[in-house]
Amino acid sequence: NQLMIGNISANFKSTSNNPNKAESKKPFLVKSHDIVAENFKFDAGKHYNLNVKSILNSDKKTIVKHLELKPKYSRKAFSKLIKKQEDLYDISVKEISVFENLDIFSGFEIINLKQVTLDGINASIYHDLAPPNDTKHRTLFSEKLRSIKTPLFIEEVDIKNSYISYEEDALNNNKPGKFFMDQFNTTINNVGNGKIAKLPTLVNVKAHFNVFGTAHSKVNWTFDVLNKMDDF
Repeated sequence: NQLMIGNISANFKSTSNNPNKAESKKPFLVKSHDIVAENFKFDAGKHYNLNVKSILNSDKKTIVKHLELKPKYSRKAFSKLIKKQEDLYDISVKEISVFENLDIFSGFEIINLKQVTLDGINASIYHDLAPPNDTKHRTLFSEKLRSIKTPLFIEEVDIKNSYISYEEDALNNNKPGKFFMDQFNTTINNVGNGKIAKLPTLVNVKAHFNVFGTAHSKVNWTFDVLNKMDDF
């Protein structure tokens, strides 16, 4: 995968050699830093490109601005390319914020955060029914979280001012049917995979949004990530 960065600047303060560097993955210690990187372009695999306008990381906050996950192909070309039915995503986020120390030098061996905020998500999902149906086992969110290898826990994830649409195109249809939710806001507590001891495993989702721009709706949803029956 290819990564291009237009510009990067870094300021490190209070650096020192790690006396245990022979036994550690961190060859040096950094007590304070500021890193700004601009214009990320990343080849995110077979079907997508990932673009980021800027990332700011310091000892107190991380701010990601204008993140985009863009398909490499048009809807028509994607449907001809895939062997089984598969969703096509087109996603942008105005800003992602983490207001606490996120140690990028740790190699993310453990991710344990208090709050992450995603502001201004615009997510478009397209599904074409023309390719053969994919009959493989589908996993729920609880199993998807359990499958993450890195120990993970985020006390609160806030999604604000967002829009989500799903379009499904029937065989030989002239126009796909579309379902959308706008003014989408949600708070998700205890987002984790149960791999950090003594932390809660009950994920709690509280969302409110408008269906088709008019029908105001509220959803409360809970599930235990360690419940292998995947009840919710």
